[in-house]
Amino acid sequence: IDIFGKQSPASIQTVAVFYSQLPKKHSLKQAITKCFKGHLQTLLLALCDTPYEFYADRLFETMGEPKTDNNVTIYIFSILGKSELKLVQEAFQKKRNTSLKSMI
Repeated sequence: IDIFGKQSPASIQTVAVFYSQLPKKHSLKQAITKCFKGHLQTLLLALCDTPYEFYADRLFETMGEPKTDNNVTIYIFSILGKSELKLVQEAFQKKRNTSLKSMI
């Protein structure tokens, strides 16, 4: 937990790469899911992603619900600039194999 709290997202992703090279059968995210529950688990999993991957995941979750959570969608689109939204769009495409535009 100390590593997650004091390191940058890039450093945490480096730790995840090294973790995946250890002789075991699960990723860092799977280990977090096994060991932690609730808000702490959510926080640690979010810290494993870049901010743009985090926003892409939140957008996907809100759009997958029967009724889109407009507050989350509006918040994300209002706080990010055009270049940042492009990075979110790229992360969305990479993780979900579908475009953000098609989901909207």
